[in-house]
Amino acid sequence: MSDVLRLETRPCDVHPSLGVADRTMTLRHGKLLGRVLDRRGRSLGVVPPDVWSEPGTWATAG
Repeated sequence: MSDVLRLETRPCDVHPSLGVADRTMTLRHGKLLGRVLDRRGRSLGVVPPDVWSEPGTWATAG
């Protein structure tokens, strides 16, 4: 969080016409969806995340 000001001011210093109009800080951003891949890495489908599980845990089926 201490780097937010630096991250906001640097682009504004490089491009003076830019300005920060608003800011939002997200402390935890969950994955929007997971992919099921085949052996070649091709997508076979999606798996919706368990948004109610604790971070770092895996929901198990069945």
